[in-house]
Amino acid sequence: MVTAVGCLVAASWAPSIPPAAAITVMVLGMVRIRPWSVGIAVVCLCACLAAQTLEGAAPVAAGEFRGTVQLVGDPSGSTPMVAIEVRTAAGHLQLIATAATAARLSSLGAGDRVDVHGRTAPWRRRSGHIRGLLRVDRIDRVWPRTPPVAGIAAARELIERSADHLPAELRALHLGFVIGDDRGSDPAITADLRAAGLSHLSVVSGENLAFVMLVLAPLLRRLGLRRRLWLVAMVVLVFLAITRFEPSILRAAAMAAIAGWTMAIGRPSSGLRVLGLAVIALLLIDPLLVSSVGFRLSLAATTGIVVLARPLAARLPGPRRLAAAIALPVAAQVGVAPIAIPAFGPQPLLAIPANVLVEPAAAFVMMWGTTVGVVAGALGGPVATVLQWPVQLALRWTTGVARLVATMPPLRIGLVLLGSLVVLLGATALSPPGRRRRVLAIAVALMLLIGVLPAWRTPTAGTLQSVGSRVWVDPDGAAVLALDGRVRTADLLVLLHGRSVGRLDLLVRTSDAAAAIEAEVTLRSRLEVVRVITPGGPGADQRPITVTVGTLQVEVARHASGLRVVVTGGGEAEIIGDGG
Repeated sequence: MVTAVGCLVAASWAPSIPPAAAITVMVLGMVRIRPWSVGIAVVCLCACLAAQTLEGAAPVAAGEFRGTVQLVGDPSGSTPMVAIEVRTAAGHLQLIATAATAARLSSLGAGDRVDVHGRTAPWRRRSGHIRGLLRVDRIDRVWPRTPPVAGIAAARELIERSADHLPAELRALHLGFVIGDDRGSDPAITADLRAAGLSHLSVVSGENLAFVMLVLAPLLRRLGLRRRLWLVAMVVLVFLAITRFEPSILRAAAMAAIAGWTMAIGRPSSGLRVLGLAVIALLLIDPLLVSSVGFRLSLAATTGIVVLARPLAARLPGPRRLAAAIALPVAAQVGVAPIAIPAFGPQPLLAIPANVLVEPAAAFVMMWGTTVGVVAGALGGPVATVLQWPVQLALRWTTGVARLVATMPPLRIGLVLLGSLVVLLGATALSPPGRRRRVLAIAVALMLLIGVLPAWRTPTAGTLQSVGSRVWVDPDGAAVLALDGRVRTADLLVLLHGRSVGRLDLLVRTSDAAAAIEAEVTLRSRLEVVRVITPGGPGADQRPITVTVGTLQVEVARHASGLRVVVTGGGEAEIIGDGG
């Protein structure tokens, strides 16, 4: 595991080590095989590969592009614009398409090849292997799918067809649970999952692969060791392709392969050692995996589970099954917190009970979707609707729990509270058995005291800002929201919930773009909205108008293709354009 940590640091730092020096260290380490010498050699090799990979991912120059591109993933977004990472002769590029070109690309998937014409621009932001932007003007040709790509596309299509027999708002959630494809998800459901700490369920992970292996367990037990390994390898490879080689699945697949190999040679290893070997192997293959937040979170969660879950379950009071059910999400949350909190801010404290309540339903959806769901997609009709009815119940339970937690005060855990939690859990584990219940009760009381009291408060005065939206709150809690066509509804709902904004005294929609209209409809269904001003609404022809909200003065006037908002409060003026 020490070598794995060294590889993570080396891949992140990427010092410029000459290839000859790395090879020399590797040879010397292999000549006199010692754990420390081999570890140093592997870390040096990882650093060298990381530096070379970064050098190969240098930004491309601006210019005309004409050639064949292969889609690395599935197009995200919707018409009039889609974005997708593509593989080209110039390296990986972020393809952007609009209008009719976007509509044509949105029907394609990972592995498809197309001939395009457009222009490239440098990619200044570090993001994996992407070297630049490719803005496509037209598509000249769509190549026929190769047999492997066509086979994977057919498998995904069966699963997607099974989702067609669910209510519209649950389809994307079902596909997110089963294959990690949550495109087109309901913004309100997405916001609820994030507020409840359940958003990881709609991202494919090692848990999905574990359930696939569980479904295959009866068949695997009937096979010899060699055939078992071949079948597992084939299933893992197909599942990787179906889920688009997500970093978290790559980690799980590497662990499965190493665990299977160690068992085949008669030297089974501990979970921590298997995890370390998997990290080393993946970073040697692709050092830039370390820049993926999904990979880091998956690694941290797995480490927390491997290290903490079993000892924590053994020391928690109560029935063993309940203790294990509680220990698993606690261990995972503790593992990911040092990464998630700095990256995304304080995490929901209620995520632990929410995960305990939802995990059985999520597990059922994952298992059902990869077995009976495929049959439902193939049969179609009323039979498929009946077969998918249990999935609908499980998804309704999940969204119900998420909605319930999202309506509660935003109890969140930051780094300070996390440190206190770790100390208290350690004290619980080290305390005599007869006193554990008392120490645990004190720990829970202190956590609630620290986490709950700040949540019951009126919205903090000031300005909140998200993409395409801005919220002004006066000292008495009166709130004004202005949003435009760039707004991300789920992000906005999470922001409002996190700041305890449950009432909007004035909502100004400055654009008639589809995203802005969707955000207005969702907000009016979720929050108390007193007044709404839109470009085509009542009073739109009487511009400018002035509205007083608490201590805020709001002036709304015509602007280019929408509305312009000026909010004055405390001597400051804030402006948001139409953005449509």
